[in-house]
Amino acid sequence: MQRLLRLSLLTLLLMVLAIGENFAQDKVYVSGELPKGQVRIFVSDSQYVFNRDYTVYGTLIIEPGTVVKFNDNGRLIIAKGGRVIADGYAEAEYHARPRTPDGSYDMDPIGLPGGPTNPLNYTGYADLNYFLYDLGANRRTIDVQTERDITVHPNKYDYVFNVLLDKTSRRIVDLEQPGVPGYPSNPNLVKVPFEMAIVFTNARLFIDPLYDNMLNIRPWRRLANTDPDFDPMQIKFIGQPVNEFSREWGHIVVLPGARAAFFRNCSFEGFRKDTTVDRSDYYSSNPAFPNYLPGLTANEVRSLNAKMNALTNGGGGAMTTLSSRTWLLNCTFTSNMARHRGGALQILQSPLGFPRYQGSLNYYSTTKNPNITDPDGSPSTVNTENPIPLIDAIDESFSEPLSDDNRMGLDDGRLAVYLGRMRNLIFEQNYVRLSNVKFTQIGQFRKVEDDLDNPATYPYGLNNHALGGAIYIAGAEGDEYRKIEIG
Repeated sequence: MQRLLRLSLLTLLLMVLAIGENFAQDKVYVSGELPKGQVRIFVSDSQYVFNRDYTVYGTLIIEPGTVVKFNDNGRLIIAKGGRVIADGYAEAEYHARPRTPDGSYDMDPIGLPGGPTNPLNYTGYADLNYFLYDLGANRRTIDVQTERDITVHPNKYDYVFNVLLDKTSRRIVDLEQPGVPGYPSNPNLVKVPFEMAIVFTNARLFIDPLYDNMLNIRPWRRLANTDPDFDPMQIKFIGQPVNEFSREWGHIVVLPGARAAFFRNCSFEGFRKDTTVDRSDYYSSNPAFPNYLPGLTANEVRSLNAKMNALTNGGGGAMTTLSSRTWLLNCTFTSNMARHRGGALQILQSPLGFPRYQGSLNYYSTTKNPNITDPDGSPSTVNTENPIPLIDAIDESFSEPLSDDNRMGLDDGRLAVYLGRMRNLIFEQNYVRLSNVKFTQIGQFRKVEDDLDNPATYPYGLNNHALGGAIYIAGAEGDEYRKIEIG
C-alpha cells in the first residue's frame, strides 16, 4: 500500500511539473537596436525582458496579451522615424477554409480528395497568396476586426498601422515611405496591417515550406500548437528589480521625430526612474552611427545630448515623451516612481538645439480641440495669442506637413494631449521622491535604499524639486511656442 501511495505521489508530481512546463513562457532578453527598415514582433507566447537600452529605428509590434519586463537600466527608446505598435485592443480571426470567390462553399488550399476544392490552385497553407486572400465579408483568410482610433485618419494608416510583406523573402519589413503615391511599386511588396503581421509570425510562415512541409499540409498553428490568431487582451509593461542592489529599472522614451508610439489598452507598473541610467548619448555627430544628427557640429550635438539627458534624468517614472506622435489610450499607470518629476508620465517639448525647419508652416485652427475654451466658451485665449504650428496632421486627410527629420526641432509631446491622443488614463499610487539614496555594504555588493530619515542634500542643483506625482508637463525654456493650453 505504501509503495502504491509513493508511486501515486510521484506520478502526481510529474504531472504538475509537466503542466508547469507547458505553461512556462520562453524568456527573451532584449537590448541593442532595431535597425531602420526592419520589423520585430513580440508575441504573447514569450516573455520579453529589456536588460539594457533597446533603440527602435524600425517598427516594433507587440501582440495583445504580451508581458514585457524591464530589468536594471532597461530602456525602450523610440528614435526619430521609429515606431512601436502596442494595441491591446487589436484582434484578428483566422479562417482556415474561407469561402470561395463566388461565396458558394468553403475552400481548401490543398484540395483534399473528397473534400473542399482548391479553385485558386494554391500550393498549400503556406502559400502567401492564400495568406493574402481577401475578397471581403467571410471570403478572406485573416479577418482583422480591430476598431481603429478616430485620431488616425484612414489616409494615414500607413504612418501608424501598416507594414509590408515581402513575398520574395517571406519576411515582414517596414513600410518606410508612408504617404508616397504608388509606394510600394514592387509587386512582391504587399501592404498589410500589423495584425496580419502578427498572425504571419505566429503561423511561422517566414519558414520556407520546402524545409517544413507540415506548414503546407495543415492549417496554421503556433509552436505551442495553439491558434495563430488573437483576441483583445491588455499588454503589460512591468518594471522589476533584479535584487536588493538594484536602483533604477525601466523607462520608455519617445524622442522628437518618432514616427509613432501607439499604446492602447496597456498597463505600466512598478517602473522606477532614478538618475543613473541617463549617461549615454541619444545622438551622434558621426555619420556612421544610426543616431547621427546632421546639420550640427560635434559641440552642438554634445550640448544637445546634455539637454536631453537632463530632461529624462530622474523624470517620467514609466515614460517620457517629446513627440506629438504619442498615443496613450485606455492605459493604466500603477506604482511607478521618479526621483524628481512625473512619477508616471513626463510630457515635454523638444528642447532648443535641434536643426529647425526653415520653411513656412500653417497653424492649427483655434477650434482644433473644441474642448479647450475660456470660461465663456470662446476659444482659448492662450492658444489664440500663441498660434500652434501645424507640424502633424495624422487625423486629417491631407498630406503630412513635415518629414520626421523636419519635425524634430518643432516636436512637442504636449500636442499629443491637445490632439486627443491621450485619453481615458488611470493613475494609481504613482509618486516622486526627492531624497538621498543610501547604500549598505553587504560583502562586495551595496544594498540600495531611499533615505527617508534625513532631508535631501542641499543644494540640489537643477533637480531642486519634486514635481508632478503622476504627470509632469513642461515646455522648452526660451522657445516662443512654449505657451500652449492643452486641457
